[in-house]
Amino acid sequence: MKKWKIRSVEVEMGSGNVFADLGLPDADKLKAKSARMIQIRKGARRVRRGVSRPRCSK
Repeated sequence: MKKWKIRSVEVEMGSGNVFADLGLPDADKLKAKSARMIQIRKGARRVRRGVSRPRCSK
């Protein structure tokens, strides 16, 4: 992974899976669960607002 320094702090580009970056077991499963939870929350927000799916996806 690419590393660089910003204001004397070493920064490393992530892999796209924060759970894998943290070294957690079953990182792929955790990422899938979190993605699903985000979709559920977005759907609940649309229901509360009364917005149809096509209009909300823009």
